[in-house]
Amino acid sequence: MKIAISTDGQYVSPHFGRCPQFTILEIKDNKLVGKEIIDNPGHHPGYLPQYLNKIGVNYIRAGSLFIFSFFKFFYCILYTASSS
Repeated sequence: MKIAISTDGQYVSPHFGRCPQFTILEIKDNKLVGKEIIDNPGHHPGYLPQYLNKIGVNYIRAGSLFIFSFFKFFYCILYTASSS
């Protein structure tokens, strides 16, 4: 499985679409087997769900629930971060 985390440096970014990077984690047999940091390819409504789905992302970790409506069409599971 692949998990995309909206990141700003070492923190979860509160704005998924405008985060500077995504940290992509790959998990197999409950073990981390890969980690990649990619630059955000750009903020265009509806583009990021398609892009992340195309690179094999199954799970999303983000700072807000606003993006849920976009990702549900790509069968991604969304987890949000608490701001505290």
